[in-house]
Amino acid sequence: MRKVIIVGGVAGGATCAARLRRLDEEAEIIVLERGPFVSFANCGLPYYIGDVIREESKLLQASPELFRQRFRIDVRTQHEAVRIDRDAREVTVRDLVSGREYRESYDALVLSPGASPVVPPLEGLQLPGIFTVRTVPDSAGIREWIERHNAKRAVVIGGGPAGALHALLFAAAGARVMVADRSRARLDILARAGIPRVVDVSAEPLVEAVREETCDGADLVVDAVGDQLDAALDVVRSGGRISLFGMNSRARPAVRQNAITRKELTIYGSYVGVNTFPRAIAILERGVIAPRRLLSDVLPLERIHDALARLRAGDAMKVAIRH
Repeated sequence: MRKVIIVGGVAGGATCAARLRRLDEEAEIIVLERGPFVSFANCGLPYYIGDVIREESKLLQASPELFRQRFRIDVRTQHEAVRIDRDAREVTVRDLVSGREYRESYDALVLSPGASPVVPPLEGLQLPGIFTVRTVPDSAGIREWIERHNAKRAVVIGGGPAGALHALLFAAAGARVMVADRSRARLDILARAGIPRVVDVSAEPLVEAVREETCDGADLVVDAVGDQLDAALDVVRSGGRISLFGMNSRARPAVRQNAITRKELTIYGSYVGVNTFPRAIAILERGVIAPRRLLSDVLPLERIHDALARLRAGDAMKVAIRH
């Protein structure tokens, strides 16, 4: 009987173990995972930080018990592979709870240890409120920091569909929300949806609007456009946070490192992945927000080109196509 050791769990190692079991029903499979969880939804971490996913357990996709019962796979969390002897075909393993070390032989070895976040050599990264995010414990630490600092004022730059959903979620969580955009049509939709303050940046400077509402700036600023980091730096308060959600591959913004350091800011990127969609549906089913309020047009299928043109021009928010 072949014995396979897989170093690392989560997306790579856990998937490899499950696939291997389907290919070989008799192999002895051991997964060594240094962290406390063998499988979790990486793409759900921003939603956990933002309190959309409220329970840590909702991020967990499979437990060691499930792997053992369903696949006969031996998953050992909080066990670190510290040395490999290729001649003897053995791995030295350290139990991170007890500190005990032991050797485990193998016929085949799979290395899927993941990586550590790349931290650029920037001044001020040691200051409070600056984080790297890769694991569930990383996200839990950010949530605790947010709760301690009681963030309640949010500015969303970009009133398109992504920015609108951010705004509705923040409002549902009890935050004072401002949305800035150049499209009067989209701002009117957001105002009707209950967003208390909308700013047409073609007619009103965003910095002045934010100062009128907050005095010292917003606790959280979301760039839902993809090229508004510079504007976000102007309106976030010292010690605040900036979420870079929008994506614009053509944008090449200059980063004002001095402003980030001087204001002691936290900046993080968030992205919607396929693993988060079931949870998003669950949020909608619970009625946390009413996305129907963002529906601006209902058009027949033969007018789909008109729908796309209205979206590109900023004249529409969400368009339903009926066949």
